[in-house]
Amino acid sequence: MTKKAQDAIALLKADHRTVEELFEKFESAKAPTKQATLAKQICTS
Repeated sequence: MTKKAQDAIALLKADHRTVEELFEKFESAKAPTKQATLAKQICTS
Protein backbone atom coordinates (compact mmCIF):
# COMPACT_ATOMS: atom_id res chain seq x y z
CA MET A 1 0.00 0.00 0.00
CA THR A 2 1.32 3.45 -0.85
CA LYS A 3 1.94 6.18 1.70
CA LYS A 4 -0.92 8.25 0.22
CA ALA A 5 -3.33 5.32 0.53
CA GLN A 6 -2.26 4.79 4.15
CA ASP A 7 -2.75 8.50 4.88
CA ALA A 8 -6.22 8.41 3.31
CA ILE A 9 -7.21 5.38 5.37
CA ALA A 10 -5.89 6.97 8.57
CA LEU A 11 -7.84 10.14 7.80
CA LEU A 12 -11.06 8.20 7.19
CA LYS A 13 -10.62 6.24 10.42
CA ALA A 14 -10.02 9.42 12.40
CA ASP A 15 -13.08 11.07 10.85
CA HIS A 16 -15.16 7.99 11.66
CA ARG A 17 -14.07 8.08 15.31
CA THR A 18 -14.92 11.78 15.51
CA VAL A 19 -18.41 11.22 14.12
CA GLU A 20 -18.97 8.25 16.44
CA GLU A 21 -18.10 10.46 19.41
CA LEU A 22 -20.47 13.17 18.18
CA PHE A 23 -23.30 10.63 17.82
CA GLU A 24 -22.71 9.45 21.40
CA LYS A 25 -22.91 13.05 22.62
CA PHE A 26 -26.05 13.61 20.52
CA GLU A 27 -27.77 10.53 21.97
CA SER A 28 -27.05 11.62 25.54
CA ALA A 29 -27.92 15.29 25.01
CA LYS A 30 -31.20 16.35 26.57
CA ALA A 31 -31.55 19.89 25.26
CA PRO A 32 -32.87 20.24 21.71
CA THR A 33 -30.49 23.15 21.09
CA LYS A 34 -27.52 20.96 22.03
CA GLN A 35 -28.83 18.19 19.76
CA ALA A 36 -29.19 20.67 16.90
CA THR A 37 -25.62 21.90 17.38
CA LEU A 38 -24.31 18.35 17.43
CA ALA A 39 -26.37 17.40 14.37
CA LYS A 40 -24.77 20.27 12.44
CA GLN A 41 -21.32 19.11 13.53
CA ILE A 42 -22.11 15.54 12.47
CA CYS A 43 -23.30 16.67 9.04
CA THR A 44 -20.22 18.81 8.43
CA SER A 45 -17.62 16.38 9.77
